[in-house]
Amino acid sequence: MPRCAASPGGIRASVTGAGRTLVAIRRLLREKAMHLNGMRGWRIAAARQPDGVILTVTTGDPSQVAMIRGLGFAGILASGDFHPMHHLDIARGEPME
Repeated sequence: MPRCAASPGGIRASVTGAGRTLVAIRRLLREKAMHLNGMRGWRIAAARQPDGVILTVTTGDPSQVAMIRGLGFAGILASGDFHPMHHLDIARGEPME
């Protein structure tokens, strides 16, 4: 489970693992950060650590700070226009790209 804490302008989440889990964490968070960066004025960075990734989500917009903190780590991962398509692929039994 990620360790998530408020940071100036947003949140910071530490996500760790080992083996295949670590590989998946690094791939997922790097891709998600690239996909969501700039959405709603969010700045998203995924910094590689020896045992995982530090995901930082910040903004200069006070109303978006509240949204980022309210969504938390899981809500941020589910944000954006990719996620609904992901669920449609699952429902259709199609491979996810």
